[in-house]
Amino acid sequence: MEHGHHDSSGTRERRIYPRHHAYRPAKLAAAGLNSACPAQTQDYSAGGTLLDVHAVRPLTPGQRVEVWIEFKVTGVIPASGLHAGTIVRAVAIGEGQQRVAVRFDRVLNRAGD
Repeated sequence: MEHGHHDSSGTRERRIYPRHHAYRPAKLAAAGLNSACPAQTQDYSAGGTLLDVHAVRPLTPGQRVEVWIEFKVTGVIPASGLHAGTIVRAVAIGEGQQRVAVRFDRVLNRAGD
């Protein structure tokens, strides 16, 4: 069985889960950081998310993290929005800011589950 889909240019992607482009408030916590870092999703799927993160220390691929995403805009990120995962890609995009791809440990059934 083939996984993935074609993007708008007709190029085949290797993704198993469809990606949703959405900017949502988030936080990311990792070992070595004193507190959760503010973040914002660029996109997400049932299997992971791409985040812009403001972190005082560089984040690295393979690093274990916990991500909270505010799927419903309420101004509060509920505990049920917590998703454990692993950083699979990290790129500096500015002073103290990185874009990180996180693969979730558990597949989400729907936004926030």
